[in-house]
Amino acid sequence: MLSTIIAMSLILWSISALYLMNFTVTTTMAWPLLKWNTMSTEMMALFDFSSVLFFAVVLTIYISVLCFTTTYMHPDISNLFLLILTLFVFSMALLIFIPSLLFLMMGWDGLGMTSYLLVIYYNTDTALASGMLTALTNRLGDGLLVAAIPLYLYSGASTSFMALCLIAAMTKSAQMPFSAWLPAAMAAPTPVSALVHSSTLVTAGVYLLVRFSPALSQYLLHTLIGVGFLTCFMASMAALCEYDLKKIVALSTLSQLGLMMFCIGSSNPSMCFFHLMSHALFKALLFICCGMIIHSTSHTQDLRFLGSITVSMPMTAAVFNIANFSLCGVPFTAGFYSKDSIIESTLNGNMPIFVSLCFYLMVCATCAYTARLSWLLSWAPYKGTVSPTDESYIVLSSYATLGSGAVMGGAGLFWATSPTLSITFPPMMKMFTLTMMIMWVIYYMSLPMYFTFFNSTMWFMSLFSLFNSDTHHMSKKEK
Repeated sequence: MLSTIIAMSLILWSISALYLMNFTVTTTMAWPLLKWNTMSTEMMALFDFSSVLFFAVVLTIYISVLCFTTTYMHPDISNLFLLILTLFVFSMALLIFIPSLLFLMMGWDGLGMTSYLLVIYYNTDTALASGMLTALTNRLGDGLLVAAIPLYLYSGASTSFMALCLIAAMTKSAQMPFSAWLPAAMAAPTPVSALVHSSTLVTAGVYLLVRFSPALSQYLLHTLIGVGFLTCFMASMAALCEYDLKKIVALSTLSQLGLMMFCIGSSNPSMCFFHLMSHALFKALLFICCGMIIHSTSHTQDLRFLGSITVSMPMTAAVFNIANFSLCGVPFTAGFYSKDSIIESTLNGNMPIFVSLCFYLMVCATCAYTARLSWLLSWAPYKGTVSPTDESYIVLSSYATLGSGAVMGGAGLFWATSPTLSITFPPMMKMFTLTMMIMWVIYYMSLPMYFTFFNSTMWFMSLFSLFNSDTHHMSKKEK
């Protein structure tokens, strides 16, 4: 069954690549579902350059994750797991291609249902609690989107309708105050995390707002700026105080989602879409590398017991640092093109000086936890008792595919989505980012204990949910 799924995914990827060769083609397909007297209902699908490009990125990550799964979950992999994983990606495809809000609910709700089944896959107390939190939060967004449908039929794209869609997108993309479910979803197998945190579930809300961005009022745009800043800042501070490897990567996803929301609020949906795709490539690679490290060290994911993987796992360490530096925005990785484009378009726009300073502080904080993670994992002394080694050639194929995307994907997407934009940031501004990053790390090394607890609990949000301080630790059965 696994080989069949990979073969079908490759065929779909080839079709998408052939379609992308002709940038000007936009195809609309309709399938009649119900016809009664003069009333008829059709299900439509819209295939344009943006949707097909995003779907090609999703398929690239899906194929790489499937290859990684054959080694990582052997012999626990089952046909049921592969079926749910395929339905998960299929739901994302429905969300990408269906322009109708009514039928879009099939993909939106399908993501919530399949994500719950994947999170509880190991059937442990931790997985069940995390799955319930994930399901309840996503159900809130589902209910808001269902309530928005009749409101749209009555008043069109009004402010009330867009407000409901905005809150629904915030629940799906784990924006404050709905952020606790995203780290809790780490109870799922690592291949699931690689999909959830890169190109599927959490990006659904961002993709919906990118679609609806022309209808967002100025008040809602200002709301997105505030929510995005708070989410990114909170996640960055929590990541600087955290020692759980997978949770740090999960919090990095949260911070980047906040950055995307900030970008939409700044009236730059095209830049947000660009960063959405480039982030998907290196974030999936980060989770695959984390999974190999955890798998090779007897399921150890505490950074205080890890280190020096550059010696014991040189290939994994090299690919991990490439993805991590891309997250940081090191020239000339994928993250560099998307993040620098967002920084320039924001700071060179008409933003108030206070908002611009908050934005720059937010971006520098993301660089700080990235540098801390690379140092503790790659170059700090190894303190464990196991000698980890790199794994199979199948995993190396996933490394090669996503690693190429983390290095060259940004330049390709930059050319495809915004070829007229130029990077004109002065060199001193670049050095100021590095200075701020070092200051962040030094500052957090001297924080008092009570403030560290405040940040590590995501500003106490995790204490008011099913996800507590113990649920992110994985049992011996989990990987």
